[in-house]
Order: sequence, then C-alpha cells, then structure tokens
Amino acid sequence: MYFADDGKTRPKSPPYDVNAPDTSKLRSQAQQDAIWAAYEEMVAYAAQSLKVVTSKEIADLAAASGSNGAVAPYCTTLATSR
Repeated sequence: MYFADDGKTRPKSPPYDVNAPDTSKLRSQAQQDAIWAAYEEMVAYAAQSLKVVTSKEIADLAAASGSNGAVAPYCTTLATSR
C-alpha cells in the first residue's frame, strides 16, 4: 500500500490506499525449513554459550566489536566459532 512497485523501490505519496490487495506470498517449504534450521542452530549455540550479561556489558560489547564485524576480546566463544 505504501509503494508503487512490487520491488518496493518507489514509494507512493499520501494518501495511501489502505484497501490495496495483499501481494505478499508464503515462503516455500524449503525456505521455511532453512529458517527453522538456522533458528534451531542459534538456540543450540545460545544454550551451550549461555552467559548472563547486563545491558551495560551488551553496550560495551557492541562498542568493542566496532562496525567492521570484529569480535570483542572478552567474547571468546564467538571468536573461536568463526
């Protein structure tokens, strides 16, 4: 309803047509299976790497990791799993 094309690259101008048809599509079974596999892998990793942290430690980790994708030095489980 907010875009003029299916690729969602050209936004429409207000007022928007809130009665526009739903053009969304369900993912294929293969895509769904891949998403669930990735989710299960993430949960398994989190379970084996469980560490309780505070919000300040999360902010410190983000700052130490920087924008280049480097892992913070005290995050050893992430550093060895890459």
